[in-house]
Amino acid sequence: MESFQELPLPAFLHESLRKMKFDKPTPVQAQAIPPGLEGKDVVASAETGSGKTAAFGIPLLSFLAAHPNQTALILTPTRELADQVKGVLEQLASSRHDLRSALLIGGVGMGQQVDALKRGARLIIGTPGRINDHLEHRTLNLSRTGFLVLDEADRMLDMGFAPQLDRIRRWLTGPRQTVLFSATLPPDIQKMASLYLKDPSVSRWAATRSRWKKSNRKSSTPAKATSSTTWKRNSVRARDPSSSSPAPNTGWTASPAS
Repeated sequence: MESFQELPLPAFLHESLRKMKFDKPTPVQAQAIPPGLEGKDVVASAETGSGKTAAFGIPLLSFLAAHPNQTALILTPTRELADQVKGVLEQLASSRHDLRSALLIGGVGMGQQVDALKRGARLIIGTPGRINDHLEHRTLNLSRTGFLVLDEADRMLDMGFAPQLDRIRRWLTGPRQTVLFSATLPPDIQKMASLYLKDPSVSRWAATRSRWKKSNRKSSTPAKATSSTTWKRNSVRARDPSSSSPAPNTGWTASPAS
C-alpha cells in the first residue's frame, strides 16, 4: 500500500484525507488499514505519533458508513488521548452528519455526555472508568456495537484498568470487529488479545518485536515493515478473568496472510 488512493474507501473519506493532506500512509497505517477494511480483527504495535488513530479510524468509519444501524466504541487510557482521538475522527467524518460522537471521560459531569448519547452518537470514545459509570446507570447501550478499539492497551493494563475492561466486555454480546493497538506486545497483551480478538491479523514488523512464537522460524528472510502475518490461537485459550479455573498456557502461531 503506497497511497490512500489505492484503498476502496467511501468517497467522504477520500475527500477528508485529501483535505487533511494525508497522501502516503505511515508504516502502521499501511499494515493495519487493509486487513481492517476486510473486516478482520487486528493487533498492531504502534506508539503515539505513528498515525495509529487514522490506522484504526479509517476502517472504523468505513464500517459505520456501511452499517448505519451499528456503533463503535473506542477505549483509551486517558482523558487527553480520548479527546485527541475524537478530534481526528471528527475531522475524518466531517462531512457525515450521521456519524456523531460522544466523549465519555471522567472529571466532568455526566449530563452533557448523556445528552450526546441521546442525540444518537455512533462514535463512543472514552475511558474505561467513565464507560462503566454509564453502563451502570443504563445511559449507554452497547448492544449495537459492531466495532471495538482498544487504544494503547498496554497503558490501560499498566494503569490497572483490567477489571473495568472485563466488565465492559461482558456488555459486548453481539458480533463485532476488534482492533487492539499497543506500544509493546508482551504476554499480558497476548492474553488480552485472546479474550477480545478472533484470529487477528498482525503486522510482521510488530510480531518480530514481541516474543510471540512464529511457525516460520526456519526462514532466514528478514521481516519487512510493510508485510503482515495472520496469527491464529493454539487450541488452548486464555482464562477469562471472571473464571476461577487456572489459566492455561496460551500461544499464537503465525501463518502467511492471504
